[in-house]
Amino acid sequence: MHDNNKRDYIRLPDTILPKYADFVYQVMLRAVKFRAHLHWLDRADQACLFCPAHETYRHFLVDCDFIKDVWSTLHAVTVPFGVTLPTTLSGYLYATPKTASNMHQAAFRYLWPVLRACVWFNVWRVRNDRVFRADLPLPSPWTIAVKAARVAQLHLHHSLVQEPEQPALRRLLRLLAQHEWPRRHLVPRIALLPPPT
Repeated sequence: MHDNNKRDYIRLPDTILPKYADFVYQVMLRAVKFRAHLHWLDRADQACLFCPAHETYRHFLVDCDFIKDVWSTLHAVTVPFGVTLPTTLSGYLYATPKTASNMHQAAFRYLWPVLRACVWFNVWRVRNDRVFRADLPLPSPWTIAVKAARVAQLHLHHSLVQEPEQPALRRLLRLLAQHEWPRRHLVPRIALLPPPT
């Protein structure tokens, strides 16, 4: 159930790559084939591929220790703004986590759907590798977080190239650039340059 005071729709920036946007949209429609929804599988075969729990939408995208470890690595991106991650699937889908300062909320409202899509899609790809390419080693949550951040970096770079006049987003990214992990993996260099005149 959603709060009637909130806008109940999914937000995805225009600059996000289609496969990332499509994955989040499919989650919203419940069109992603998680093991718990494959009713022809035995209950034992419906387990999460990262832990023994039942692989449901909520478990895989919110509660699984593996995805929590990925988000924990990205703590360096959320902590400068005082952001607490959602605890429900609808919180991830339909709301932007609040920042400690209202000054950063508008820009974080842009960053959040990009980051969420990149994390979810990259964890989903690793999950599918465990199903279809079991011979591949399991990457660490840190490795997945770096991949997700690098893809988010490409989205942010593309957004700033297309629309250089985004002062709130530039401020947010400059603040993140003061911290080593986001500076190395998330903040595009273009964000640290003055916008073209």
